[in-house]
Amino acid sequence: MRGWLAALCATAFLVSAVGVAATAFQVGGIFGYPKIEIRTDVLEPIDAGLASLGTAAAGKALHRVAYLGDSMIVSYKPGSTVPQRLQQTLDRGPNEGRFLVASVAAPGMGPFDFYFIADRVAAAQPNQVILPINLSVFSRGWRETFSRPQLAGLLPLKRLPQALLLPLDGIGLTADRLLAYTITVRLGALDAWEQLAREQARLGTARRGVAQRIGTRFGEAAEERFAKEAMRHFADRFDMGNNRQIAPLAIADRFGPVLSGLRQDNPSLEVLAATLAIFESAGIDVLVYINPINVEQLGQAGALPAEGLNQTLATIEELVVHEGARFLDLHDLLGDANFRDAAGHLNDQGTLLLVRSLVPPLVAESRKRSGGR
Repeated sequence: MRGWLAALCATAFLVSAVGVAATAFQVGGIFGYPKIEIRTDVLEPIDAGLASLGTAAAGKALHRVAYLGDSMIVSYKPGSTVPQRLQQTLDRGPNEGRFLVASVAAPGMGPFDFYFIADRVAAAQPNQVILPINLSVFSRGWRETFSRPQLAGLLPLKRLPQALLLPLDGIGLTADRLLAYTITVRLGALDAWEQLAREQARLGTARRGVAQRIGTRFGEAAEERFAKEAMRHFADRFDMGNNRQIAPLAIADRFGPVLSGLRQDNPSLEVLAATLAIFESAGIDVLVYINPINVEQLGQAGALPAEGLNQTLATIEELVVHEGARFLDLHDLLGDANFRDAAGHLNDQGTLLLVRSLVPPLVAESRKRSGGR
C-alpha cells in the first residue's frame, strides 16, 4: 500500500510541475526539444556535429553517419580523430563523396550521456549511428568519476516517464534532480543552471576536480580540460605515470564487472538498451562495437579471465541485437603495439586498423538504403 501511495505522490508531483510550466510557457515549445543552448562548452563539439548532420540532410544525398564516443574517439591530434580518419578513408576509395561522418563525441561520455542526447541525435536525421562501447563504463568507479548527470536536462519532457524508471541513481541522479534539470533547461534559466552545476561540483567527491573545471568558462576548451583531468585522476590514483603499463589496481577498478562476467542488471547496460530503443523507434540503423582494449597487456598482467570476458561480450551482443542494432566485436582486434598509453588510446596504426574494420558495414548499409547502388 505504501508503495502505491509513493507512486501516486510522485506522479502528482510530476503532473503539477509540468502543468505549471505549461501554463507559463507555450506548450509546443516546452514539450519539444530545447530551443536554447546550454552554455557548457563540453557540448560544443556535440552540437557542431549535429549541426553538420542537419545541414547535410537538407542538401545533397549523402549517407550521414553520427559517430558517438569518448576520448578513445576524439582525443587525438587535429585531423586524426577516429571520425576524421574514417571520413578520410571513405573519401579515398570508390565511395568518395557518398558519406558524411559527423563526430558527436566528447571525452568521458558513456551510456548515460548517450541516452541524454539520443533524441537530439535522432532529430538531426542521421542514416546511421556508430556507437562504440568502452568496457570501462560498466564499472562503478567510471560512473562516479566521469558521469555528467546535468546532461539529463537535455531530455525531452516526453522522455521523463521512461527516464524515471531507469537506474539513473547509478550516477546519483534522483527523480527530483532529474525534474529540476529538465525544467531548468526548458525555462531558459541558464545562470541558475550553471550555479546548479557548480553546486553539484562542490558536492562531488572523486570527480570534484573534474567537474569544477568543466563548469569553468575560461582557459582551455572543456573537453580538453576534462581529458587532462581524467588522466591526472587515474595517474594519481593508480600511479600510472607516463608509462604504458596499467597498474593491477586500475585493472580491477576499470574492468571489474566486465572481467567477472557482466550482469544484465548493470545500470550502464540498462541505459544502453534504452538508448538503442530510441534510435530503433526513429528508424536509424545503429552499429555498436566494443572499443578495443589492450587484451595482450591484460593477459600479461594475469587479469584476463577468458570465461568472464566472453560472458560479458555475449551479454552485450544479445542486448544490442534484441534492440534492433548490429554488433561488431573488435575487442581483440589490436595488440599492445597499437596502443599509445595505458588509458587505451590508439596510435596511428591502431586507429587505421579500427577504421578499416568499420568501412565494410557502413558501405553495406549505404548500399542497402540506396537500392544496391
